[in-house]
Amino acid sequence: MKALKKLGFTSFRTGQQQAVMNILSGLSTLLILSTGSGKSLCYQLPAFMYAQRSPCITLVISPLVSLMEDQIEGLPGCLRGARIHSHLTKTQRDR
Repeated sequence: MKALKKLGFTSFRTGQQQAVMNILSGLSTLLILSTGSGKSLCYQLPAFMYAQRSPCITLVISPLVSLMEDQIEGLPGCLRGARIHSHLTKTQRDR
């Protein structure tokens, strides 16, 4: 709950807590929720918690460039992110 609050939330929405617990338990997890229902927290919170223990990378794969842009722009301040997609220049991809 401390980590959840650090990301700016006070409680989980429907489906989030079980998904996060599965991920933290090392289980493969498929979460299907409607747009705006909080799927991002389900990978951001485990990524944040893993990073507290040791250096790590969380890889999120999305086929939608606009979603990648939105996700990076909307990351909580305590998380860093990057995106790689076909609309970037070679210099941007290399960086």
